[in-house]
Amino acid sequence: MTGTQQARLAGFRALLAVRGHTLIRQPGGPAFPALLQPATNEKGEYQLAEETTVTDIASILRDDLGEAVLTPGTILAEGPAQYRVVKVEDHPVDIALRLHCEAVRL
Repeated sequence: MTGTQQARLAGFRALLAVRGHTLIRQPGGPAFPALLQPATNEKGEYQLAEETTVTDIASILRDDLGEAVLTPGTILAEGPAQYRVVKVEDHPVDIALRLHCEAVRL
């Protein structure tokens, strides 16, 4: 791991301590500490439709995933809220996966 990746990992863990969420893979799967951020609504010429339902982006550290594989269609829950993964951004040099999610139930 490079120095930059180590610094990013330390910063990510600090953010998790302050504003982290715990997402549980459904049904009854492992729990993952995650950062949630609202997805930006891209208003540009390439937007497909107003019905685009991506509501949040969950970032989960690669180290926290263990052997788990998260793919589009996976349901993650936090309390009564449930999110369906619609896109996974996984770059081999990044410390975290970014999961674009839509709300199934809030």
